[in-house]
Amino acid sequence: MRCRGCKLEHDEGHGCVPHYFLYAGEFYEAIKVGTDRDTFVNDKSLKRCSYCNAPNGTYHHVGCASERCPVCGMAVIDYRGIGCINCGAKIKLSKEPQDEML
Repeated sequence: MRCRGCKLEHDEGHGCVPHYFLYAGEFYEAIKVGTDRDTFVNDKSLKRCSYCNAPNGTYHHVGCASERCPVCGMAVIDYRGIGCINCGAKIKLSKEPQDEML
């Protein structure tokens, strides 16, 4: 599967580019794989996300079913990679206002 963020295949074993969630005019940095806030992959014995293959300490690939929303904490579960279906936060690849949403 090709990532909408970094444009590379998930199975290549690398993490995604930094990305953000825009909600109510504020930017929230995506949660990195294996951190305490990454409740799907918080088992420190795992070295990477079992869904998108991103290593610990890097970002989940955009559209990963295991990615948690940094705004509401729920699973993003948006396979189109455009935002959180729970709170509506939208994914952006930068904090630049002129950059489009995914």
